[in-house]
Amino acid sequence: MATVSGTGIESETRTFQSTTRSLTELKEWLLALGVTHVAMESTGVYWKPVLNILEPGGFTIMVVNARHIKYVPGHKTDKKDSAWICKLLRAGLLKGSFVPGRDQRDLRDLTRYRRKLVQQQSSEHNRMIRIFEDANLKLSSVFFKYTRKDVHQGDRCGHRRRDRPSETRRALYPQALESIKRGNCTCG
Repeated sequence: MATVSGTGIESETRTFQSTTRSLTELKEWLLALGVTHVAMESTGVYWKPVLNILEPGGFTIMVVNARHIKYVPGHKTDKKDSAWICKLLRAGLLKGSFVPGRDQRDLRDLTRYRRKLVQQQSSEHNRMIRIFEDANLKLSSVFFKYTRKDVHQGDRCGHRRRDRPSETRRALYPQALESIKRGNCTCG
């Protein structure tokens, strides 16, 4: 839902879908009317596709916290909300939330995705250990969990030692496995 109003612009409200094609039509409509400022409610993640399409259009875009623009209790509609946001924007009463630049948003998305992958990897490792333990196989001393800074190796066979530099631990890892396979592991 979009409402336009301003000097030399007749007040009008139109409805647009959240598809790229429809949002591109919104952008073209706003550009044709000479709109310079756009304000939208920051509800969930619904504002993100709108921002992504409108941002290259050269608009001054404000993403506003929904709590700061609520006005009357009772029957609310998207059309009333749209008109109210337009009115507040024209009066200069809106304060936009911080929206990082495109590069920073992309970096945040990648960082969140990487965090999820690391969590899934850890979860799968733990699930595998539980499956073996349910089958009465205590193999957790054999499984080496690779983490960024920590590989459990040490003593003579390289098992359970954390104070060696990571290069040394990596070099000892194959020796530790061979020692465990042969049954020569003396660490407790």
